Amino acid sequence: MQDRLPHHNHLWPQDSSEPLEFIKNITVFLDESGRAFAEVSDEARTMLAIESAGFRKWLSFKYHRCNRKNISKWDVDDIIATLAGRAAHEGAKRSISCRVAATGDRLYLDLGDSSRRVVEITAKGHVIVDPPVDVCFIRPKGLLPLPTPVVDETAIKRFQELLRLSDDQMTIVLAWLVASLRPGDECPILHVFGTNSDALALAIRNLVDPHSSGIRSCGRTEQDLRIAASQGWCHVVQINRIVGWLSDSIRNIYFDTTLGMKQLYTNDEEVLFGGRHPMILVSDFGRHLGDALVPYVVTIEAPELGGPSSKSVQQLRKELDTLRPRILEMLLTMLSATIEWRDYRPACAGPLMEFQNLGAQLEVGHWPNGSFIQAYAASRLAGDPFARRLVQFTLRTKHWFGTATELLYALERFATSQEQDSATWPQNPTVVGKKVRELGSLVAEFGVTIGAWREPGGARERKIVLKATS
Repeated sequence: MQDRLPHHNHLWPQDSSEPLEFIKNITVFLDESGRAFAEVSDEARTMLAIESAGFRKWLSFKYHRCNRKNISKWDVDDIIATLAGRAAHEGAKRSISCRVAATGDRLYLDLGDSSRRVVEITAKGHVIVDPPVDVCFIRPKGLLPLPTPVVDETAIKRFQELLRLSDDQMTIVLAWLVASLRPGDECPILHVFGTNSDALALAIRNLVDPHSSGIRSCGRTEQDLRIAASQGWCHVVQINRIVGWLSDSIRNIYFDTTLGMKQLYTNDEEVLFGGRHPMILVSDFGRHLGDALVPYVVTIEAPELGGPSSKSVQQLRKELDTLRPRILEMLLTMLSATIEWRDYRPACAGPLMEFQNLGAQLEVGHWPNGSFIQAYAASRLAGDPFARRLVQFTLRTKHWFGTATELLYALERFATSQEQDSATWPQNPTVVGKKVRELGSLVAEFGVTIGAWREPGGARERKIVLKATS
């Protein structure tokens, strides 16, 4: 201990020959969760968490650049402790954002390049600027730059053809991407399933938030999921099965519920994990995500990319990279049109009414009238052909009354063999009765109510009642 004291102390006295002048000019502040940050300015403004490894590296580099010698670990620890104390007692509170931020009626998108440029989006359009003083972006490890937007009105159609998406699927993808660029607003969970679900999910994510990591696993705990989600803006998760804690964790991220974990080596301190992130769930095949998640999910089945005219993986990636700046330009134009929010009446009820409102607003000037609600209905019922056929059957018949056996027979009459062989199609009347009860809240969004009635007396046979309310 005594051996290092002279070197340890020589950094700080006022008469020192090697004062750390750059430390005095660092602006320190706290984010909304109380975490200490430093604003450092080299070529551009950079926000670094004071206790992060990145800030330690910056201190070591800066000291060596000024004094042509290395700084000791003990001195770095002292500097960090001092700056953290300044932040806690003297620093102002600021909002920290990753990739997207909002201030008043303006939105900002971090391009992620070395010059720290951002795109400022207003109701009048968008322009590339230096970030304002009140906008603080952090860049987690692995965050990649976005291309400079380029005007090309044919880009979306080429993207759709390249990934073989239907018109309804492309409508949902565009609406979801625009929703993902509106921080603080409702952005539904996007569920992509199918044999090429991973390629489609990454292609969608890379349009607005490219990242060096691919698809993440869900981990073993909510803490693992929260840490992974904090490493970028859009979070892509591979799911094999939905268990209780995972369903709750995904909902907590959707609702921006803060998770508190005990901080190591303390008695009463907590580490807080929070923040709302757009999420993409990826699975190999369509499956029921559970009653807890279904109300907040829109679903897309990834089309097959094989065939005689299919492109190689390298060709596909090259063409997608070419389209990215052009599609980003279109997305920013669509996003600009939603700045001045108008109150549309959603055609469907349910928890995703804000997303329906956004889709209705995007229809004006971008899509044919009624196309969004058609695509929305298809996406909500995608991956569950039984639910889709049930809604179609009820809307056509207006009123139906019968047993589970009769309902299964009625739906099988106009369902395809592929739909009947799917994992979500019930194979016996007992499963039909249970599934119909589970689908009550989902089909209610499309004007279908499900009731039950039991005959009085002896057999007391249970009947299912379907009614179309719209």
